[in-house]
Amino acid sequence: MSQFLASLPFKISDQIRVPIKAALLSPTDDEIQVEFAIQHKRLSEADIYSRQGALVKEQTQEAVAKALVDRLIEGTTNWDLKASDHTSIAYSSEHFRELLQAIPGLPAIVWRRVRDCSLATEKN
Repeated sequence: MSQFLASLPFKISDQIRVPIKAALLSPTDDEIQVEFAIQHKRLSEADIYSRQGALVKEQTQEAVAKALVDRLIEGTTNWDLKASDHTSIAYSSEHFRELLQAIPGLPAIVWRRVRDCSLATEKN
């Protein structure tokens, strides 16, 4: 970090906490809530656009899905995920990959949240 950025009254962390909320339908049409948070590397605008461009260049839907999961795992360092008994589950990239692959649509939701949480937002 440059001396200028270090002198600012606000700090720009290279890590962000990304809350994830999603829902699945059960066999009885009840909604199953999926809620957890990940610790992820903050993406720069260049990272976001180059990664999105790289995903578009993939040849098959399967390749796009694999590349998206790989990119999410690459930047994730921890999570806040609870077991059914409310105890914390230790983070591992293998378990994160398994979770992302088990729920169709979840990688896209997580990617959008990482992207959105990496960028500044307008405040009034």
